[in-house]
Amino acid sequence: MTNKKKAKWIAAVASAAMLFPSIVPSSQTASAATTNVTITVDPTAERTNISPYIYGTNQDFSNTADYTARRLGGNRMTGYNWENNASNAGSDWLHSSDDYMCASTVSGCDQPGAAVTKFHDISVANNSYSLVTLQMAGYAAADKNGAVSESEAAPSSRWRSVVNTKGSAFSLTPDVNDSNVYMDEEVNFLVNKYGSAATSTGIKGYSLDNEADLWSSTHPRIHAAAVGAQELVDRSVALSKAVKAVDPAAEIFGPASYGFYGYYALQDAPDWASLKGNYSWYLDYYLDKMNQASTTAGKRLLDVLDVHWYPEATGGGTRITFNGTGSLDTQKARVQAPRSLWDSTYHETSWINDYFSSYLPIIPKLQSSINTYYPGTKLGITEYSYGGEGDISGGIAQADALGIFGKLGVYFATFWKLETNADYVNSAFKLYRNYDGNGSKFGSVHVKADTSDVANSSVYASVKDATNNELHMVVLNKSFDDAQNATIQIAGSQAYTSATIYGFDGTGTTLKQIGTVSNISGNQFTYSIPALSAYHIVLTPGTTTATAPSAPTGLTAAAGNAQAMLSWTASTGATSYNVKRATTSGGTYTTVATGVTGTTHTNTGLTNGTTYYYVVSAVNSVGESANSSQASATPVASVTVPAAPTGLTATAGNAQVTLSWTASSGVASYNVKRSSTSGGTYTTAATGVTGTTYTDTGLTNGTTYYYVVSAVNSAGESSNSTQASAAPVGSATTSSLVVQYKLSNANATDNQIYATFNIKNTGTTAVSLSNLKLRYYLTKDTTSASLNYWVDYAQVGTSAVSGVFTAISPAKTTADTYLELSFSSAAGSIAAGGQTGDIQVRIAKSDWTNFSESNDYSFDGTKSSFADWNKVTLYNSGTLVWGIEP
Repeated sequence: MTNKKKAKWIAAVASAAMLFPSIVPSSQTASAATTNVTITVDPTAERTNISPYIYGTNQDFSNTADYTARRLGGNRMTGYNWENNASNAGSDWLHSSDDYMCASTVSGCDQPGAAVTKFHDISVANNSYSLVTLQMAGYAAADKNGAVSESEAAPSSRWRSVVNTKGSAFSLTPDVNDSNVYMDEEVNFLVNKYGSAATSTGIKGYSLDNEADLWSSTHPRIHAAAVGAQELVDRSVALSKAVKAVDPAAEIFGPASYGFYGYYALQDAPDWASLKGNYSWYLDYYLDKMNQASTTAGKRLLDVLDVHWYPEATGGGTRITFNGTGSLDTQKARVQAPRSLWDSTYHETSWINDYFSSYLPIIPKLQSSINTYYPGTKLGITEYSYGGEGDISGGIAQADALGIFGKLGVYFATFWKLETNADYVNSAFKLYRNYDGNGSKFGSVHVKADTSDVANSSVYASVKDATNNELHMVVLNKSFDDAQNATIQIAGSQAYTSATIYGFDGTGTTLKQIGTVSNISGNQFTYSIPALSAYHIVLTPGTTTATAPSAPTGLTAAAGNAQAMLSWTASTGATSYNVKRATTSGGTYTTVATGVTGTTHTNTGLTNGTTYYYVVSAVNSVGESANSSQASATPVASVTVPAAPTGLTATAGNAQVTLSWTASSGVASYNVKRSSTSGGTYTTAATGVTGTTYTDTGLTNGTTYYYVVSAVNSAGESSNSTQASAAPVGSATTSSLVVQYKLSNANATDNQIYATFNIKNTGTTAVSLSNLKLRYYLTKDTTSASLNYWVDYAQVGTSAVSGVFTAISPAKTTADTYLELSFSSAAGSIAAGGQTGDIQVRIAKSDWTNFSESNDYSFDGTKSSFADWNKVTLYNSGTLVWGIEP
C-alpha cells in the first residue's frame, strides 16, 4: 500500500431493589439523551492469550514505544535492492528508481541494507517485532537514476535479477556490479548483524513481497503480466525455503494480498479458473499448496497468513477509507464497519456484502480456511485502516478493531496511515498501550465480555495473570447522539471494589483520567458514557477478607516419553499451584512442583511403563486448597518416524491403477500421492490406508499417472517412496471397422476445433452407415457459452451427416463433452474393404472465445495426415466397435 488510493477491483457479476454506585463524567451535558446498556464480564471464561503483536504500525508515531510491531513494507519494497538501497515507486510515482527508502544525504545510507538496518535499529530500541519485506517479483532497482520508461522494463540495465539462493559463499559486502541480488545473502547479512529470529534482537519475520495480486498494475516495469495462481505459490515456496535455510526461526508471512478480490480469485489470475476446483477462494488453494510444499520440505514454509484489509463499506454513497472523514453517514458507517470482522448478524453496505456475503465476517472465514488447509498457521493483517484517522469516528473504529484482534486471536496487525492527521488513531492505540501516560497497558489475557447493544457499544476485557487482581475493560459508545447508562456486572468470586476510568472522546484526542468509582458492591455498578467515547476502565479489589482458593478442577494427565503433561482449570483467587504425585492410586502423594503459576505442568524424568497418579492444589496468601480429583498417566517410549515404503509397483487397469508396496516397520497407516508429471508435484490421493495395496479409481484412460507412498505413525510421516507409474487403458474392442483421424488446423488455442475423420471397413461384408455413430471427446473450456458444429464436407454427403453434443457425467479431466455424429440412410453403406472418405467437422462456442485443445481427449496435434486413432470411438447399433472411451 502507498499513500495513493487503490482502485476497487470486482468482477462484473459483480433496579429499584438495588442501589449501585454511579458517577456521571463531567464531559456529559445535561441535555444529552441517555440509553441503557448492560455489560457483563466473566474473568474466568474464554481466557485466551492476546498476541502482543496486534498493536503494530507501518509508519511510526512520535510515541514509538507504544507500538509492539513494525512493518517495513508497501509498494516501494517490491523493487528494493538491499545491496545499494535503491527502490522503485512503480505506478505510484513515474516508476521512479531512486533513494526514497534511504536518502543518500542520510548518514549510513551508502551501506548495504541500510534501509532495513535503520528500520530495525528502531525496533530493537523499542523491543518491537520487525516484519521486513523481501523481494519476489523477479527484479530489483539497479540504480537511483529516476523514472524508468516502458522500453526499460525488466529485464534491462535498469534492473538486477532477484535470486533466492546464491549457491555460493555469502558476503557481508555484496557485489553491487553483478547482475543479481540474492535474498538468502540479505537474510544472512541481517542475521550476522542482529542474530537469528530466535534471539531478542533478531528480525522476527519476513514478508513474501507485497500485494503480488496487483504487481501488473503497481509494478508493470518489473512484472507486467498478471501473476498466476500457481506462480505465486511457486515463488512463495522458493523464497521461503531460502529464508528458512539461513534462519530457521524466522516467521514467514504471505501472500500479503491487497484485499478481498485478491483473497477470492487472485485478481482473476489467468490460471485460476483451471485450478480452482472445489476451493472456496484462492486463499484456500494457497494454504493447501503451501502446506503440501511444507510436508515435502520437512519444515513449515508459511507461518502467518498475511492479508491487507481496507474496508469497502460505504455510508452516504462514499467509501469509509481513502476519503478523509466524510459525511455524517460515512462516519456512522465507519464506526459500524469493524463488525464485519466478527459479527455474522451485521451486513455492511458494500460490493463485498452484495456479491460475497457468505465470506463475511472476514476473520472467522480466514480462520476457517487456515484450520481446513494449513492448521497451525497464524493470522496477520499487515495493512489496514478504517479512514477518518483524524476524527473521533476513526478513533472509535480503530479501538474497536484492536479489541476484536485480541478477542479473536489475530497474531499480528500493523496499521497503515492513509491521512496526514492520524491523531485519533494514535489515541486508540494509547487506550490499550499507555492509557495513563505512565506506560500502563491493557491486560494480556482476554476474558469474556458482552454488551446488550452491539450496534451502539463494544466491550473488551482482560486480566494480566491468574490472580485477576486487575480487571481491564475497554468500553466504546458508538452512538452519535446518546450517552449510555451502562450497568456493568462482573461474574466470579473476585470482589472488585473500585474503578478508575481513562479515555478520549470527540472533544479532543488527549487521553485523560475521566473519573473514579468507589465502594462498588456485589461486583456491579453503573457508569454513564457520553456519545462517541472510548473508555478504559481499570477495576481493582478492595480490602475484603480473602479466603483460600477452591480445589482445581478438570485435571488431565497425558503420557509422553518418560514424562507426563498435566493440565487443569484455574481456581479463582489462586496465585500458584502445587503438583503432587504417587505411584499407587489414592496416594500417598509427594509434592513434585510448587509455585506453578500457570494451569499446565510437565513432570519429567519418569520411568516408561510405570503408572503415575497426580493431584493438584491451589495456593494463595491465605493458604492451600484441598487436592483436585486424581488423574493418571503411563509414560511410554518415543515413537520414531517410520522409514519410507519400498518396492512400490503400479499396475494399470480400466480407468484405475492398482498399487502394491512392502510394509514399513512401526506404521499406523500410509498416504498415497499422485502426480500427472514425473517427479511431482504430488497430490494426496488417499490417507489412512492400513494395508499395503491401494486401487486408485476414476482415472482417465491413456493418461500416465505417477505415484509415491509415505508411511505414517504418531511420530510423523516418512519421506516418499520411490516413484512408480502406470497408464490406465480401456477394454479393447475387436471389429472390422477402423476410425482414422487427422487435423486440418493444428492450432490448439484458437476459437475453432477442426477434425477430419475416415471410417474404414476391413471386413468382408458391407456396413450400413445409418447404424453407425462416431464420438469426438473434448473439454468445453466454458460454463456459459453453448457449442455449435458444422459438417464442412463429407464424401458420403454433407447433408447425410448430423451431430449432437452430450455432456459427460461425471466429467473427466480431459473430456466433459462429446460430439456424436450420425448418418442418415442417404449416406449408404461402406463396402467390404471400402471407406467413407473425408468427413470434415468444425466446432466453435457460441461466444467465439478460444479453446484449449491440448488437454482434449480426442485431440492430437501431430496428426497432419490420416492415422488410426483409438481416442475417437465408433458404435454399431449401440455397441462399441472401435476406440477407447475416456
